[in-house]
Amino acid sequence: MNLQSTRLSLLFGVMLAVLLSGCSPKPDKVVIGVALSEQNHEAVRLAVDEINRAGGIEGVPLELAGMDWRFRDAGQASEILQWAERFANTPDLVAVIGHSDSASTLSGAAFYNQHRVPQIVTIATSPAITNVGNWTYRLCLSDAKQGPALARYAVEKWGKRRIATFYVNDDYGRGVAQMFEQEVRRLGGAIVSSVMHRNLLRPEDQQLIRSTIERLNGEGQPQLFALFQREEAANWTIEEIRRSGSKAEI
Repeated sequence: MNLQSTRLSLLFGVMLAVLLSGCSPKPDKVVIGVALSEQNHEAVRLAVDEINRAGGIEGVPLELAGMDWRFRDAGQASEILQWAERFANTPDLVAVIGHSDSASTLSGAAFYNQHRVPQIVTIATSPAITNVGNWTYRLCLSDAKQGPALARYAVEKWGKRRIATFYVNDDYGRGVAQMFEQEVRRLGGAIVSSVMHRNLLRPEDQQLIRSTIERLNGEGQPQLFALFQREEAANWTIEEIRRSGSKAEI
């Protein structure tokens, strides 16, 4: 079992032990809604399979809902609302895990709180999630903690004082980049470039990133490129940085 599925097993165990302690009689099954991106599904399945092979939670088996649901654009607020409504109408559902990013999490949170559906946030980091409602629970650190911590490591531990940032234009990217940049400046470092772009890179985004890297190479390379991006955009950006001949750390 990998680390992510192990963490999910612990999450399911603690969460459901608390929920079932108030149930009399015990239900025949417990349904968990999964509002995470597909790349997280295997870890969820592994965690649930392990729990069920061990006899479930206090003898009650777990079932998953939502992983086979298909939407045209899971990042759109209207689609997220449809997702949340389906979860709220799912029999025996006790909680929803998700969503996979801050914007989606915040879009769904109002509905979950209105309908008293527990929302367990394992990935999204926007500080706004902290006080979004009594039925939303976050298990990961917010950008307000992660951004400054990364900045302190970069400047104080790694000794990088000239830093360029690329970040995605959403709640996650803007939030963590802002906190990171503020702390870098407070520590006496310099943000030599700060570039925002779309999540899914279009040609104009790629050109913006490429031209920024070329400009920085001509002006004097930064010591560090800090990337607050999704995986696909980050991989593309890393390739461009290396292709440019830059020796900066990433």
